[in-house]
Amino acid sequence: MAASQLSRMLSELRQRCPHLSPTIIPRGFTDSEKSTALLALCRDTAERQSLTETLSRARVATDGRCALTGQQLGADELHIVSMWVVDPERHAFCIQGLVVVCKQVALLMQVRYLLERFTRGTADTTELTELAIFFCRVNGEISRCDDPFEARLWLQECVNLAYACMVLASSLGAWQVLGPADQSLDGTVSTADLADTMFRGGAQPDTSITENRHTAPGSKGTRSSGKKRART
Repeated sequence: MAASQLSRMLSELRQRCPHLSPTIIPRGFTDSEKSTALLALCRDTAERQSLTETLSRARVATDGRCALTGQQLGADELHIVSMWVVDPERHAFCIQGLVVVCKQVALLMQVRYLLERFTRGTADTTELTELAIFFCRVNGEISRCDDPFEARLWLQECVNLAYACMVLASSLGAWQVLGPADQSLDGTVSTADLADTMFRGGAQPDTSITENRHTAPGSKGTRSSGKKRART
């Protein structure tokens, strides 16, 4: 029952945020500043260095453009974010690709960052309003862009829904963490090779920057045996 409810909530989030959505991923795999979730999978310093070099090459190869907005920036201003499919029925998170984006997109994918911004009582709302208007515009909620309060309210509702999905997911127990070809990310896969494959288009997502896609109950998807487990 909880898995079906989570599927419905993810569908609602997808409808609200068809192009850019807060991230629903396992704990420990959050994309951070100048980094990606894949760094958590590196087995040693050498592999971490190899992955870092792969990510640096990927930033340069984008010609400085955000994958969502097309905005041109310097390579050092771009962020790499991970794309995930959530499968509540199989308790699986599957990383589907890596995308190079601008700072606004990267921030709007971070649920906990946005929650902190909304609950910071003395914070200046200027940046939050700018993010909210950007979020509404990207997702086609153009009418909300003219009213800063309406824009912030819409973003907050979407972030609250994303966080509710995370809380419900955590109640379902351990989750599998899988690669784009349904391989187990259990330390036997080279993270640099995995990143290179995804950047070369082996498992690239569509042009929408959203993690909250999910496999419908009963449909074909990720397999459930022998996979790495993670908490949400």
